Amino acid sequence: MKQIFLLAFLCLARLAAFATDPILVRSNFKATPQDAEIRTLVENLAFLQVIDQEKATELAPFVEKKRAKSLKIIDLVSPNVSLTHLENALTYLNGAEKEAVLYLQKTPKTEWATRRSELVLQGDLIRFYQGFWAELTRLYRLHPRFTSEIAVLDDREIQGFAYDQKQVFLTFDDGPTRFTQPVCNLLKENNIRANFFVLGKNVRENPALFTALTQSGNEISLHSETHANLAKMHDFKALQAEVVAPLTLVREKYNCQIDYFRAPYGSRDLAALGLIMDTYKKHILWNIDSQDWQAGFTKEVMLERVTRLVHLYHGGIVLFHDSRQKVVDVLPELIDHLKASGYRFETGF
Repeated sequence: MKQIFLLAFLCLARLAAFATDPILVRSNFKATPQDAEIRTLVENLAFLQVIDQEKATELAPFVEKKRAKSLKIIDLVSPNVSLTHLENALTYLNGAEKEAVLYLQKTPKTEWATRRSELVLQGDLIRFYQGFWAELTRLYRLHPRFTSEIAVLDDREIQGFAYDQKQVFLTFDDGPTRFTQPVCNLLKENNIRANFFVLGKNVRENPALFTALTQSGNEISLHSETHANLAKMHDFKALQAEVVAPLTLVREKYNCQIDYFRAPYGSRDLAALGLIMDTYKKHILWNIDSQDWQAGFTKEVMLERVTRLVHLYHGGIVLFHDSRQKVVDVLPELIDHLKASGYRFETGF
């Protein structure tokens, strides 16, 4: 009994370490390609304001990496924004978003990044990025004791930051479940495809659901056999059962071609990653976490969070789980917004 309680405590402690507070911050930007580029500038200026204030010396390499990415994105989108676009946005923006656009309007475009200290944003937008930065730095400090999406261990691992040309990869973990088909139906209605990282256990238990998924036109990838923490598995045969066995199942029984794998929680050590890379073409992480597994993350919170982070990174890999009704509920609005904003949905990493 003591062992059961200890395991439960460790599981809750791990979830707490990777959790973040649900912060609902609504935006007044419109879903248009022009507003999307302005919003990307505003999101990155707000994020830079938060990370520029970071004083912890042990975080300096991480801060510089994140700062360089935001500055690159500002350089990328700046040519697409005109004074006319800024003037138009000012007619319906307010709060921090309006302040940021006023700064862009009065500052020479070539100095938008270098003079950013003149812009002091307040309110919910900054509160969101303070919470997001706390989330990222918590993961960074846990690495490599707890590996996650925060850093790659191999060049063949994909985080999603390279997809900054308005490419969006929707990914769904833990299926097939009773929610998988409703997700597929929504994708089909919108003429887009996504990547489904399935569990071998669920494939075995739900053969009809998996057969339907194989016929949906979406990309199928694997997510282990039972959702075990691969970094904690020191028996090679047990590791093979998690990484290789589900591949054998879907190849032999369903004739599926599988190229990609995602470790549960993004947790892997070099031994696990070695087996993954010997078995699959790429290991897929993510850079936009919907946090849909948290009870406090309602449809509205997820919608605003994912939309904001897609604009921040100008694209990327979005992590969902096709095991919850709220994920089905959030997809129509999210897809509509991103499509109208000029983002493209892709599947091949």
